[in-house]
Amino acid sequence: MYDRLVAWKSALSTVVEYPLLGLGAGARHRSYYDNQYLMTLAESGVIGLLALLLFLAVLFRALRQHGTD
Repeated sequence: MYDRLVAWKSALSTVVEYPLLGLGAGARHRSYYDNQYLMTLAESGVIGLLALLLFLAVLFRALRQHGTD
């Protein structure tokens, strides 16, 4: 658990340095982050995280509407 917290702290510190666009896709190995949202935030910045959350919200809404039909 300690290694995970160290990796998350490092990922969050990159957000301070590159807040909008992040480090870029594939800047670190995928297993480094161990968390999809932190990985997206660190590699794509706030813009990328918001785009991911918007995509998931639209997908959830479409699946929910399809399930009630």
